[in-house]
Amino acid sequence: LMRMYRISDEQAFKLLVWRSQETNTKLRALAEQLLRELPAVPPAQPATVSAFDHILLTLHERIPH
Repeated sequence: LMRMYRISDEQAFKLLVWRSQETNTKLRALAEQLLRELPAVPPAQPATVSAFDHILLTLHERIPH
């Protein structure tokens, strides 16, 4: 949720709480189902994967000392 909607952890939690309340479904059940269904989301475009790869491989260069 945080990555997809570019929201904070607090906002992501509030979103799940809202859906839980709106659907009268336990929060944990919603979260678990979301994780089960994530593989159905299409993979990222090659340019997105490439940009992420670059960030991951160069993280150490940007850590403040």
